[in-house]
Amino acid sequence: SDIKVLEDQFDEIIVDIATKRKQYPRKILDCVIKTIKAKQEILKQYHPIVYPLDLKYDPDPASHMENLKFRGEIIAKEIS
Repeated sequence: SDIKVLEDQFDEIIVDIATKRKQYPRKILDCVIKTIKAKQEILKQYHPIVYPLDLKYDPDPASHMENLKFRGEIIAKEIS
């Protein structure tokens, strides 16, 4: 809901700025309103295809870091 509020405020700011233009303010206002409505329609149709995985938290990252350090040393020796 916070994102929706921010989007609405952003849209209001865009419309406000468009009406303050010195050159063709009404024409640009029509374009801005159409663009905002089209954006909202596109966002309504958006559905995520990839679902987030459940990430497992390792309470002791030290063992993982030691493993990575060991692998890094082996790779460094192979490269040199």
